[in-house]
Amino acid sequence: MAIGSKRHPESIVAYPWTRRIISTVYYWIIKLLLGLNVRDTQAGFKIYRREVLTAILTRILVKKFAFDLEMLVAAHRLGFTIEEFPIRVVFSRPFGRITFRDCWRTGIDTMAIFYRSRVLDFYGQPAYWEKPTVSVSIIIPFRRRTKPFGDAWRLAFARITNTMKSSFCQTRMHLNWVKLPETTGCR
Repeated sequence: MAIGSKRHPESIVAYPWTRRIISTVYYWIIKLLLGLNVRDTQAGFKIYRREVLTAILTRILVKKFAFDLEMLVAAHRLGFTIEEFPIRVVFSRPFGRITFRDCWRTGIDTMAIFYRSRVLDFYGQPAYWEKPTVSVSIIIPFRRRTKPFGDAWRLAFARITNTMKSSFCQTRMHLNWVKLPETTGCR
C-alpha cells in the first residue's frame, strides 16, 4: 500500500505552524505507542491493493477521527508494507480547523487502537470468518402423524428450528438438522 505524506522530504507543503506542531506531536505519539514508522497518517492520500483491504476492513472499529490510523496499524500488524510518497499541499485558509475537541477525540481513538493493538493483539488475530466454525448436529426423533396433526407438527418444528438457528447463528456455529421419523416396529 502507498500513502501520501506531508512529512516526506520531497513533499511541498504550505500549512499553518499550528498544524505542523500538532502533526509532529501526533507522529511521535504514534511512533512510541504503536511502533508504526509512518511519518504522516492523516494526509488522506492512500492507495490500497484489494488483498490489503480484504484483510483489514473487517478489523476496523473506529468510525471517525483515527480511522486512517487504524487501517495503517491493521495493515502493518498483518505484515503488509507501507510506502510513503511525496505530496503537494497548499492550505487556502489562514488557520486550520482542528479544534481541541478534535484532538481529544483523536486521542481517545488512538488509545483504543493502542489497547487493541498492543494489549489484545486484535489486529494480529485471524478475522472472525478465518476462525474454524463449530459444527453442531441436532437430531430430533419424531413420530409421523396423520394428516390433521401433520401440518401443525411441521409448523411447530419449523418454529423450533428457526429459533435454534437464530440463537446459534449469533455464536457463528454451523448447524446440521436431522429429523428421524419413527420407522415401523421401532419404539
